Amino acid sequence: MRKCVLLAALVACPPTFVSAQTPSQPQTQPTKPAPAKSPYPEPAKWFANVNLGAQAGSQDLGRSSDFTLYDEPALFETNQSAEGGFLFDIGGGGRLYRNYGIGVSYAAFQSSADTTFSGRLPHPLFFDQPRSFNGTAGVDHKEHAVHVQALWFIPYTDKIDFTVGIGPSFFTVKQGFARSISFSENPPDFNSVTVDGVEVVEVKESGVGFNVGGTMNYAITRQWGTDIGANVMLRYARGSLKFALGAGQTVEGSAGGFQFGAGIGVRF
Repeated sequence: MRKCVLLAALVACPPTFVSAQTPSQPQTQPTKPAPAKSPYPEPAKWFANVNLGAQAGSQDLGRSSDFTLYDEPALFETNQSAEGGFLFDIGGGGRLYRNYGIGVSYAAFQSSADTTFSGRLPHPLFFDQPRSFNGTAGVDHKEHAVHVQALWFIPYTDKIDFTVGIGPSFFTVKQGFARSISFSENPPDFNSVTVDGVEVVEVKESGVGFNVGGTMNYAITRQWGTDIGANVMLRYARGSLKFALGAGQTVEGSAGGFQFGAGIGVRF
């Protein structure tokens, strides 16, 4: 009888199951990743450099000219070259957009060399018996240039940065030439001549060319918000010139060459 009552109670009151609720987790908004930081420092806004160095190479400035003496052709020749020498360079510039900017530098270069000359002068008494002469004279080569460059700044570390550029160059050159001689004819036979003097003229000419080069700067110390360091400079510049010596005499020449130097640079 008890079993029937228990069974009826179970049927009348079915078991209730309570499910355990898991507390809700707070929802987080996705965050944008931080932009990757460049491994290279930002280039300086402005810079200035002073360098001492040299210009390498040489150019041939020899010439040959004919003229008439005693109704016969005479000859005057020079063997001359402009050699390399000491170079002074100063310049500066700035960054205009991102890693690009503009720079201007002034370079001065000077060298000295000897020109050798020789020739033949007709005989005043006898036809087709020329007399020879030769000698030497000192001449100078002075060169000034303004180099304008479109620049690309390449920072490498906190202390080292590079700058490369290309652009036009404006040259002014003063070149010495042995233009003519004064001579004495030796009596009584006049078979020889003596060179009494050499006319050396300095001819100034200007021209436009190009340049391409680069600079490495190493920051040594920082003072008043300015990096002070050491520079190494390499540049190739070239321009063409034509020297007018007068009396229809001209000499084709060039300006510039391979230039290198080292000095002091500031970045700020």
